[in-house]
Amino acid sequence: MTLSRYRIDEEGRECSKCGEYKLWAEYHKNRAKTHGHQSACKICHNAYGRDRAEMRCKRCGSPVDTKHGKFCGFCRSKMNRLSHGNWYLVLRDPSECRPFLGRRIDALSLEYSLKDGHMPPGMLLQHIAWGKAKGLHVVRGKSLKVQWLEAVE
Repeated sequence: MTLSRYRIDEEGRECSKCGEYKLWAEYHKNRAKTHGHQSACKICHNAYGRDRAEMRCKRCGSPVDTKHGKFCGFCRSKMNRLSHGNWYLVLRDPSECRPFLGRRIDALSLEYSLKDGHMPPGMLLQHIAWGKAKGLHVVRGKSLKVQWLEAVE
């Protein structure tokens, strides 16, 4: 027999959320539990479900899928993408309108952009692999021609 900090007997128990003693009819049934009922009463259990349904993403504020916690699906997948694989963070953008500054570019997109010559020469990029900074690179070559990355020491 397990010891519990809540009063439990044949007629009912204390709710694990509100602490009130209630009859077994006030609890949802659950065969997996020792006494065959949930530990929280129906009112507390349903209130908890409403609170979870109203949760917002900590990063963007959109509604959260209740199964996965604090972040929405988009932010969660973005965090996973940024922590895996090869990425390049633009540290310096010499172009006039600075469209790339502070952006992250995946390795494949960068490869095609360099091949097509779409990056401004002199752009400084930080290589990030598996969430760790690996080195600095600068874009060399003329615009609209084949370009390449050169390591900066």
